[in-house]
Amino acid sequence: MNELKKLKVIFVCGDQSGPHYHDIFIPTLFFKKYDILDCESQHALDYHQLLPADIVHFQRQYAPESFIIMRQLQNMGKPCLFLCDDNVWELPPHNPARGTYEQADIINRYQIIMGIANAVTTSTPWLVNKCKEFNNIVYQFRNLIDPKVYDFVSPGRDDPNEIRIGWTGTPHHHDDAELFDEALYKIINKYQKVKLVFMGYHPPTLFQRYGQGRYEFYHFVPVDAFYPCFASLDIDIGLVPLIDHPFNIAKTIRKFQEFSQLKAPCVVSNIGEYKKLPQDVAVKINPYKPKEWFDSISYLIEEEQERKAMGQRALDYVVENHDINKYIYERAQVYYDVYAAFTKTERIIVWDETQNVNENKKTQSEEKNDLN
Repeated sequence: MNELKKLKVIFVCGDQSGPHYHDIFIPTLFFKKYDILDCESQHALDYHQLLPADIVHFQRQYAPESFIIMRQLQNMGKPCLFLCDDNVWELPPHNPARGTYEQADIINRYQIIMGIANAVTTSTPWLVNKCKEFNNIVYQFRNLIDPKVYDFVSPGRDDPNEIRIGWTGTPHHHDDAELFDEALYKIINKYQKVKLVFMGYHPPTLFQRYGQGRYEFYHFVPVDAFYPCFASLDIDIGLVPLIDHPFNIAKTIRKFQEFSQLKAPCVVSNIGEYKKLPQDVAVKINPYKPKEWFDSISYLIEEEQERKAMGQRALDYVVENHDINKYIYERAQVYYDVYAAFTKTERIIVWDETQNVNENKKTQSEEKNDLN
């Protein structure tokens, strides 16, 4: 591998949401762990604080001053990227974000800064195609997971026969949550050992029907505390309801990945990226048919051996295809490629695409240990 001139990347973050945590905070930790990029993030759009960067990556920035700062940085020889993490052009009817993105000129500004950027990064083929309407250079980043993030000891259960069925979401997912209402009502009436576990959003019409003692509800916690809190819920079966809408078609399989890390098999809407999941790692259904929800959940409740086997296959699948320890080099390569193209310098290789393995296999500390 050619000698590594480590680049400094500064992320300018628009918020501290899930996308910020998954796409910026966690990758930054692993860029540092493997010593392949020097990274930091900031939430203030401060031009002077961005000057030490080799590359600046903007997330959810569409204020007019961000255009000016991006141009200034480019004029100084610093390429700029823009992160598009959602389909902001087509939002479901009850999605609270409509109030933001339907404001005059917001979408237009979003598209302008996307076009000014040297490249756009995003997460799904649908978003790649959409972003190419505004910028010819678009990179698709695969979701990355840390397999060790859920290492924990179960707190135990008062009833060892209890089956915990889980869902997480926000008010943005209200329309999605209504898909399983009828099926879950029948499930808790048929199976007394079932408990529903919801985190984030409290669908009021749903919980009125379930009865006291049949469900647990937990508020969302700050994103850096989400994983230990989510893991402590000790879920057996995960639900991923998604209405068939362009907003959801553009989404990644993040919810499936989260449940899979708990070895909790999922019943998922067979739309968008979820259609691509192998048949043996999730139960994929027509989201608009309550009977399919009921039959699929019932199957996983009654067939304990298959439930556990599918949970293990799901975990194996996400580790094989999304382990951050393996694919962090693939993501780092994008920054080196963008920098080389913009500055017309030699391309530094940290990821061997042909062999699908990283070349920079050892951390700096491991190399030092080898020399001792």
